[in-house]
Amino acid sequence: MPKGNPGKPKSKEHNLKNKEAQLRLYASGKTKMGYQKGNNNIAKRLDIRKKISMALTGLIRTKEWTEKNRLANIGKHCGELNPMWKGGLSLRGYDKGFSRILKRAIKSRDYNICQLCYSVSGEKNLLIHHIDYNKKNNKSTNLISLCKSCHGKTNHNRNYWTLNFITLIVCNSLNR
Repeated sequence: MPKGNPGKPKSKEHNLKNKEAQLRLYASGKTKMGYQKGNNNIAKRLDIRKKISMALTGLIRTKEWTEKNRLANIGKHCGELNPMWKGGLSLRGYDKGFSRILKRAIKSRDYNICQLCYSVSGEKNLLIHHIDYNKKNNKSTNLISLCKSCHGKTNHNRNYWTLNFITLIVCNSLNR
C-alpha cells in the first residue's frame, strides 16, 4: 500500500528529498527494496542455495542422491500398491459407443464449457466424464464435459462427485 497521498501533486522540495534518498540508497549498494544491487544477491549464489536447501530438507540433493532414491522407489506405487487402486478399473477399455461423434455431441450439449468451473476451454481441451464411473454406460445423462483440471479432481471421493453431477444434470435438464 503506497504511503502519502497518491494522485496528489508533489512539491519540488518533496521530489528533491526523495531523489536524494534514492541516491543514498544506490550509493550504499542497496536498492529501494533493500536487496543488493546487481548479481551480489547472496541468495543467488550456488553454495548459499545448497545451504538453504539443506536447512529446509535436512540434506543436500545431489544427482547421485536423486538417482539412488528414484531407483529405490520404482514399482512401490504401481498397481495394487498404489493407494488410489480401484481393482484395475482403468485397465478396462471403453465401449465402442464412446466415439468421437458422441464426445462432440456431449461437448456441444454443454456449450463447450466445463460444467464444474464453467471455464470456456474450447472443444479440444474438454474431456468427457462418466458420472457413474462405468465406461460401458454411454447414455447422455451419464456423460458430462469437464476441463482437464476439474476432471483430475473427480478421481478422488467418487461418491461425492457422482451425487454432485447427477444433481447438476437434473438441474440442467429442468432449465432447458
